[in-house]
Amino acid sequence: MSNPKAYGLFQPLPEELRSEEGIAMAVDLMKYANSMPELRMLIEDHEKAERDWTSRLSDAREEGLAAGKAEGEALGKAEGRAEALRQSLRLVAESRLGPLTPELSRKLEALDDPARLEQLMKTALLASALEDIERLAD
Repeated sequence: MSNPKAYGLFQPLPEELRSEEGIAMAVDLMKYANSMPELRMLIEDHEKAERDWTSRLSDAREEGLAAGKAEGEALGKAEGRAEALRQSLRLVAESRLGPLTPELSRKLEALDDPARLEQLMKTALLASALEDIERLAD
């Protein structure tokens, strides 16, 4: 607030505002504060500190949102990859070895580690029975 005129502080108040006690008191206090350079500087410093604080909060919020979005996207990709691997594993196992048992289906559905699912896929490609997959799915 280096230049009070730039903020319109010296424009006359509309009549309906002049009659309100709180508004008139605020205007008188601002006139008093502006008449004392030290007090005006304290007020300006306080206002700057508030703007800086608000800006830091806004930046932190934006950073938090960006980090949350990135984490959510990574988690979604991992879940999607695990689901695709589960579907492929089912398809390979059923094509090669016949229908999955309910127990094996439940075990596969509970797995969400892509590396583990890839290992089971390799087993399904080479297995001679569903039991080979089921044993490794534990």
